[in-house]
Amino acid sequence: MLFGAYNPAGRLPITFPVAEGQLPLSYDHKPTGRGDDYVDLTGQPLFPFGFGLSYTTFEYSGLAIDPSPMDAASTATVRCTIANSGTRGGDEVVQLYIRDVLASVARPVMELKGLQRIHLEPGRAERAYVHART
Repeated sequence: MLFGAYNPAGRLPITFPVAEGQLPLSYDHKPTGRGDDYVDLTGQPLFPFGFGLSYTTFEYSGLAIDPSPMDAASTATVRCTIANSGTRGGDEVVQLYIRDVLASVARPVMELKGLQRIHLEPGRAERAYVHART
């Protein structure tokens, strides 16, 4: 794994803070109305929930949301094209996050609503379809 013979595609299931003063720190926290920064450091984590590295690179293009616009009871399908622009085969985890800024009750700043894992060889592209319900 260290030399690239195997290309893992794991994503972090938790958030890693920069300093212990940021704890507790979770990706799906409710908005505070005052921002997330501190006096002596930013509110951004060292490694956020869902972060991951790869030995190859991927490019996203052709983003489309259906239906657009959505209503409160609909299910959305988000489509995009993922291309492996690197030199090694690998898996990409396409993650769909939403934020509801017009909700009548406080909703998290960011919510993971769907994901799809796609394996691509170098130079290949594929459409990803992620379904989400608000």
